[in-house]
Amino acid sequence: LKVLGIGYDRTVGGRDVTEKLRKHLVAEFKSKHKTKGDILENPRAMAKLWKEAERVKQVLSANTEHFAQVE
Repeated sequence: LKVLGIGYDRTVGGRDVTEKLRKHLVAEFKSKHKTKGDILENPRAMAKLWKEAERVKQVLSANTEHFAQVE
């Protein structure tokens, strides 16, 4: 991910940012990998993506670029 700009919105909290990051990770995963089932229906996969989105969010709070990696 690369931060292109910054801003402030009182209505957007930490969970909202994590959710948007997770949605972005899901979209990127779907575009690059074809799986038998839908990743959105797999609770374990979604938990891993949530955890990675939290980690990326924390790193991006201090840096302008970072990458996500999920097993």
